[in-house]
Amino acid sequence: MSIKKLDPAKVWVVAENQLFGWCACDVIDGLLRTYATQEEAQKEAEGVIDELHTPHTPYDDESWGAILLEDAIIGDNVDFIIFPYGSWKPYLHFIVSIKEYRDEFPNQKYD
Repeated sequence: MSIKKLDPAKVWVVAENQLFGWCACDVIDGLLRTYATQEEAQKEAEGVIDELHTPHTPYDDESWGAILLEDAIIGDNVDFIIFPYGSWKPYLHFIVSIKEYRDEFPNQKYD
C-alpha cells in the first residue's frame, strides 16, 4: 500500500477533548492506531475513559471520543500512525512515520 492511497477522512482515531480541539494523542510507544469504523474507535475511547477515571481525575464521556483522523489534531507524542489494510485482512496494518504523513498531508492539524 502507498501513502498516497491513505484517506484521513475514512479512518477513525481515539482523541482527547482538549481546550484547543480533539487531539489524537492516545499512543503506545509513539504508535497512534487508527480504526476502520467509528464504533471500533468509540469502544477504545470508552476503555481509555474507564482506565483513566478516578475520584481525583474525573474523566467522562465528553473527555475522549472517536474522531475522524482528518478532524483531529495529531499529538506531539505521535511517532508513527498505524492504518488498517481493510476488513478483508483485519490483522494486517500499514505503518507510516509521522514525518512521511506530514509530508503527504501538510494541511492536517498538528500539535
